[in-house]
Amino acid sequence: MKKFAVLLAVAAFTALGAGSALAAAGAGTGIYQTPHDINNQLGPAVEDVQDRLCAFCHTPHHAYTSTDAGPVGVALTSSGYAPLWSHGVTTTPYTAYASTTFDVQGGVSMAPDPLIGPSRLCMSCHDGTVAVDTYYGNTGTHFVSNGASTYFGNQPLIETNGVKTHPIGFDATAVAAGGAQADSHLWPTMLTNTYRGNTGATTVTDRLFSGQFFTCSTCHDVHNKLNQTSGSIKAGTHHYFLMGGQTNSALCITCHNQGETNYGSIPVTNGSAL
Repeated sequence: MKKFAVLLAVAAFTALGAGSALAAAGAGTGIYQTPHDINNQLGPAVEDVQDRLCAFCHTPHHAYTSTDAGPVGVALTSSGYAPLWSHGVTTTPYTAYASTTFDVQGGVSMAPDPLIGPSRLCMSCHDGTVAVDTYYGNTGTHFVSNGASTYFGNQPLIETNGVKTHPIGFDATAVAAGGAQADSHLWPTMLTNTYRGNTGATTVTDRLFSGQFFTCSTCHDVHNKLNQTSGSIKAGTHHYFLMGGQTNSALCITCHNQGETNYGSIPVTNGSAL
């Protein structure tokens, strides 16, 4: 049953990886044997008793809704985003990103909840406060950490301080539209750009929540299906569920122009050189 290419939404905003797991599963090949294959990570002593892969996040029956109190006692998300959800949801306050460069042009429009859409579901493992095996009403004991727990050792724990990460929860359409919130270091075509280093046709807009807000899923494909990036990932390194390539920072250049004026002047396609 573990070999289904399945839905599993333990998202990751930053790059997560267990070397042996990612070596066994390439970009775009599904969940099995990746870091989101929780059975594979926890091992026989703790894995799901029925060897289910999807169950750590999803359930076909009696799912939590956006207004239900989940295992940790609060509504799942403030944005009504709860896709047949079975996993505990974080209640820890998340600090939104802020910096002089981010706010320099009059302030960027933020969602009421910085963890809008799928981001709160992602952070329900990756902020380190909810155990990965808290699902189906069970209280788990295995947490994402920086090496101090029985789960992922030495992993890049995101925690709850958004100042340390790429901003999420902002209105990307306002940033790209010009005016006071425009950023001259972003491509004017940012929202319609396809992800560099990705052989697919998915655009940035396709990965915005409600076609508007930038979330964890704008950069990461937690189900490992749309991130066709093998052509721009250095052999022997992790793909991290990224929607774009790592070689020559193709993912970054999908949106950021680094002062260039001609989008076509930096030809990054499926790992080609800058």
